[in-house]
Amino acid sequence: MVTQLLLRVGFISIDCGCNEGYVDGTTTIEYKSDDQYISTGETHHVSPEYNQDWRALQTLRSFPTGVRNCYDIDISSGSGKGKGGKYLVRAVFYYGNYDGQNSPPEFDLYVGVNLWAVVETRYNDTAFELIMVARTETVSVCLVNTGKGTPYISTIELRPLSDALYPAATSNTSLTLQARSNFASATEDVIRKR
Repeated sequence: MVTQLLLRVGFISIDCGCNEGYVDGTTTIEYKSDDQYISTGETHHVSPEYNQDWRALQTLRSFPTGVRNCYDIDISSGSGKGKGGKYLVRAVFYYGNYDGQNSPPEFDLYVGVNLWAVVETRYNDTAFELIMVARTETVSVCLVNTGKGTPYISTIELRPLSDALYPAATSNTSLTLQARSNFASATEDVIRKR
């Protein structure tokens, strides 16, 4: 258990839309409610027929008002790397027909002032990953309404990385995940780093 805790120093895992924090039963990763990171938006549960085993995909926060809504995540405390540190930032979106409209939206995802991705959601979950060097003590993950439906988000995760990893990621250059392939597994099991 001590080894697991040491490996998680600086982890920030946010379950958007959930009432209170919890420890995931499978990964033992601690998830926090998003209330301390944002004051706008509405919380929702996905429709029961779309419930997932991963608890973090059962709730979300949507943003029916405002063009730009941002999560401001303080990375200076909790033994994280803070300003100048290298991070993996992951944003996960799971529509789950939470609004009963059967119409997944499209919107923009920003980190700070920089466009990260155009989020085109469907009924399955969609994840975006970014390797970045923090320029300030706060990482802002923002959803921007582009007029194609209400933006929402299910989960945000930040993981501090060794400065030696991903040398192409600098304070002026970020790296985005383009694809991830599994060429070795004989099963469909998902393996997740704890």
